[in-house]
Amino acid sequence: MAIKYKVGFISDVHGNLSALETVKADLKFQGIEMCYCLGDVIGYGPDPRACLDEVREIADVIIMGNHEAAIHQLDLLKYMNNLALVSRELALKQLTTDDLDFIEKLPEIDIIEIEGLNIALAHGSFRPPHALNYVENFGYAQADLDKMAASDLAITACFIGHMHIPKIYGRRSNQNVTSFDPEELIFQKDCLYSINVGSVGQPRDSDNRAAYGILQIETDQIRYYLRRLNYDYQATQKKIIAAGLPALLAQRLKDAF
Repeated sequence: MAIKYKVGFISDVHGNLSALETVKADLKFQGIEMCYCLGDVIGYGPDPRACLDEVREIADVIIMGNHEAAIHQLDLLKYMNNLALVSRELALKQLTTDDLDFIEKLPEIDIIEIEGLNIALAHGSFRPPHALNYVENFGYAQADLDKMAASDLAITACFIGHMHIPKIYGRRSNQNVTSFDPEELIFQKDCLYSINVGSVGQPRDSDNRAAYGILQIETDQIRYYLRRLNYDYQATQKKIIAAGLPALLAQRLKDAF
């Protein structure tokens, strides 16, 4: 087995600069040649502007998450809890006019080609609204995979975030949806996948390590695997408190809920 190249997928940084810098260093260490961000660079964390600057440097494409969408689409505010609303105000104080213009133009979905396969990038789901919908169980996975199968774009996989929990669902033609180990997957022919890469900056799967995904292109197969990295979450906790954000946001970084 020889590795041809690697592609990185990051999501849900949520203003956590310490986690992002750790992931950025690992992307370089892993030899990632292309990187795609699946949204929610901002929200919840104390460093939305610094994180946006970093992600703009790292990522080849940035998808609009629900927290980015809510900056300009005020009708979305009714879907946001108090934690999200308070952190949105902090983001508005930090972001520049250029940042706001950049965020407004982010795509809700994009299609990239890797080794002849069409790969969709979205924040929450392949089904619109892409930034708001979740793929959190077999029913939603079925709906997403049905939408992919019906598309004229011949999608093989859709990479998403939004849930902050790594998950993989897949199915072959006319077969039932199956869940796969979110840590590693070998792509199979004639199979569709929905791949959640977890969260860089606010994991919610009881594992407080930063998470992101790597698609490894090998000479005879395509392998996906999840990276988990320890980072200085206490530094971000201190920044959250100093910024006047709710203490629950700091606690979440330790307990990953």
